[in-house]
Amino acid sequence: MPFLLDDLRADVARRYDRLGLPSWPDPHADVHGPADDEYGRVTDPERLRIVHARATAWVDVLVSRLGARTEPVGPQDRTALPGEDRGLAVVPPRDGAMRLLLLEREGDADTPGLPAPLAVAVVRPDVVVERVPVCACDACDPGSEALLDEVDQAIGHVVAGETVVLRHPRWSATWQPGGAELTGGGRRMRFDRAMELCRRVHAGERVRLPWRTEAFAGAPWGEPG
Repeated sequence: MPFLLDDLRADVARRYDRLGLPSWPDPHADVHGPADDEYGRVTDPERLRIVHARATAWVDVLVSRLGARTEPVGPQDRTALPGEDRGLAVVPPRDGAMRLLLLEREGDADTPGLPAPLAVAVVRPDVVVERVPVCACDACDPGSEALLDEVDQAIGHVVAGETVVLRHPRWSATWQPGGAELTGGGRRMRFDRAMELCRRVHAGERVRLPWRTEAFAGAPWGEPG
């Protein structure tokens, strides 16, 4: 739903820009690759908080423009362990749309003093569709614009009803337009088979899933007001 995402994303960008947060170019845009000493090094870790500020701008827009509401991540989320997840859930205004969770997970930060990455999840805290950044070291730094785009893409696809997640005890598949991932597959599940199932679930087909597989998909949240 480009008409929905373009409008919402522009509003998110306007609200975010008012904050005057740091921005920086891709430090590797004009070189062949990162230097050896960039691996494991984190320069100015506080600037990575821009990903959480961007997520907060999204929450403001979803509440004010679509009529969503927020609620804490609490005991109803059986997979949220005390002290592990901080953040909130955004409840869509439309039945059939997926609940969005925006979380900070201290356990994902492998460097002392480094801000916890943003985990974008649907329905439950354990159904994560994206982590930003995946790695915070200088070698993996793509620049601020790319980080913000990752946040926008992950949240935007959920809001537009364009995210499908399949969860099995031994593998997990995530599908969105323009991107797909399979972890733990191998002989248990082929990538092409997993993506076929995801696309059929997204299309609303009746799909016979492998035993013990959960499917997470939802309708668009609605048009901006």
